[in-house]
This record gives sequence, structure tokens and C-alpha cells, in this order.
Amino acid sequence: MLREMTQILADFDFRPHPAGFQATASFPNGWGVSIIPERGMSTYEVAVLRDGKISYESGLTDDVFRHLSVDAVHKVVMRARNLKAAIAVS
Repeated sequence: MLREMTQILADFDFRPHPAGFQATASFPNGWGVSIIPERGMSTYEVAVLRDGKISYESGLTDDVFRHLSVDAVHKVVMRARNLKAAIAVS
């Protein structure tokens, strides 16, 4: 699991955020995620992204995920990474 987590973290771009940091990743399927820590940095908020913007059309959730443990964040990241390719809407 450590090797898998190291590979996953390599996909993320970390930058400062008022909550402490924001980690974002875009996956080859067109989906991505944004992760920010919640108060106290013991739980996290995860948004599913499409083309770099929050999307509620992934089928994973109709809102952002809140109050997630590290294990739950990992599960959401893997689910987003394995979604069917995002279809561009024109």
C-alpha cells in the first residue's frame, strides 16, 4: 500500500490554501480530485473535478465529500481515477 500511495501522491500538485494546503490531481480519464484538510487537519474534504472544475456529474456524489479519514480519501481518489473517461460537453 505504501508504494501505491507514493505513486498516487506523485500525481498531485500541492499548493498553499487558507485551510493549510490544497492537493489536486488530474487523471488520464479526464477526471480529477481536489483535497483540502478540514479544521485540525484530522479529516479532509474531497471534490471530484472534471477539466479542473468541481463536477457533480461523476456519479460518485452530488456534493463534495466531507469529514473523510485518510483511508476514505484514498478510496475516493481511486474511484475517481477509475471512472469511465469524461466526455467533453460542447
